[in-house]
Amino acid sequence: MERQEVVEMLLGQLGLSTTKLGFLYLSVLITLAWQDKETSTQPFQIYGNQLAKEANIFSGPIYANMKYAIEEAWFLGDFKLLEAIFGYSLMSLVTEEPSPNKFVHGIVNFLLALERNDTDVMAFLKFVERDGTLLRSISSWGEERDD
Repeated sequence: MERQEVVEMLLGQLGLSTTKLGFLYLSVLITLAWQDKETSTQPFQIYGNQLAKEANIFSGPIYANMKYAIEEAWFLGDFKLLEAIFGYSLMSLVTEEPSPNKFVHGIVNFLLALERNDTDVMAFLKFVERDGTLLRSISSWGEERDD
């Protein structure tokens, strides 16, 4: 499967709304960084101008759209997957969403780590997706039995 599709699936599972411009910008930025195996903590500084040129706008609105999409996912998304990628619990003292640079850096490092361990990234994401469905089914089955 193409890297862009993998990234879009991951962002969707994290809880980013696919209808937001920030989703599109993040998916392109993460795909570029992952493809180049870029582990810089400032990926927007590396790819931001290229992204702005292709979108035919200034980089400021791109950054703002990404920040908004991240904020929404951070507070409404899949906290278990976010915790697995970023390494700390959202229930801890750290409650502020990461900047677009930190978000992209964290996801790219996560994807590169999966690749280094010869993990099929798409299979892993599908497993995570099914596991969530299974857990919801089990919890609803338990609620039905209590009735």
